Amino acid sequence: MPDASAPDLVVDRITNVTLINGVMRIALERTGADNQGEAVATLFLPASQVNSFLNGLNNAAKDIVGQMQERNAEAAEEKPEAAEEKPKGNKKKK
Repeated sequence: MPDASAPDLVVDRITNVTLINGVMRIALERTGADNQGEAVATLFLPASQVNSFLNGLNNAAKDIVGQMQERNAEAAEEKPEAAEEKPKGNKKKK
């Protein structure tokens, strides 16, 4: 469960990654109202945790893709049924 006091961040891209003294620094940016990039935050990640962090992120992304594919398949199955249920109206002659 997320901590209510932790800030939520909207991030569009990673702008820079450095490794200094065993700490990976990942600079995060979003697109502002003027369509220009603006810095959001820097994520500090111990180098010893990079693989674990990336594996967790990769697994979460796979889960989300699977959920999206299921929803798309369900929506595709519902569309033909919905089209069949629509009553055909009288067409106006020109």
